[in-house]
Amino acid sequence: MRRLLVLIIIVLVVGGFIIANTLNLDLKKSEDKKILAKETFSWLKKLGNNFRALIGLAIKQDWAPEVNKSEIDKARKVEEEEKDGKKN
Repeated sequence: MRRLLVLIIIVLVVGGFIIANTLNLDLKKSEDKKILAKETFSWLKKLGNNFRALIGLAIKQDWAPEVNKSEIDKARKVEEEEKDGKKN
């Protein structure tokens, strides 16, 4: 869990640097700090929405393996025959 927290912090810091660099912000200026905060929160909101959409799509997927009913029936028949053979 600690590694996840460290990873999240690293992503946030790197994301902040990328935003500041892309917008050519001077972080010594108060106005530029406000712009950075606004853009960072906007980015985080978009990131959260993207994760929510991704998880929603993943939940809707059919993750169950395809099952061939005839193969299952054959396997059950073999198991029953083996059990019957052991009883006799």
